[in-house]
Amino acid sequence: CQMNCIFFQIFVACIENLNFIQIGKSVFNKKYHLKPFFVLGFGGLGQMGVMIAKAMGNNVTVISTSNSKEAMAKKMGADNYIISTNPDSMKAGFKTLDLILSTISATHEVMPYLNLLKIKGTLVVLGAVAVPFKVHFF
Repeated sequence: CQMNCIFFQIFVACIENLNFIQIGKSVFNKKYHLKPFFVLGFGGLGQMGVMIAKAMGNNVTVISTSNSKEAMAKKMGADNYIISTNPDSMKAGFKTLDLILSTISATHEVMPYLNLLKIKGTLVVLGAVAVPFKVHFF
């Protein structure tokens, strides 16, 4: 049951938050072209997110704090890997993302990741955080 709940949460996040154009992959007998999909955090929920997003035909990027899980992420289907503690890696992703699926359940700073989103980009938070995010606009 727990795996079904995880699958459902990630699948709904994909469907509701990506802007679909009717060409490309098929989901429920409709054809969609999916935008790049980014998974923040690569624990159990993040790994499931990579597999589901890849199965839906997305170009998947994993964002993690170190390169220790890069080989596993690529083996599970990730196309790209961003190391959030590496300024050059983060700079390369600046304002390039349409959607980030955050699976981090620990307290963390969200501002560096918001800078990766395009205007009108979406951050979907599935990881339960104990402290509200602090967002600074200016």
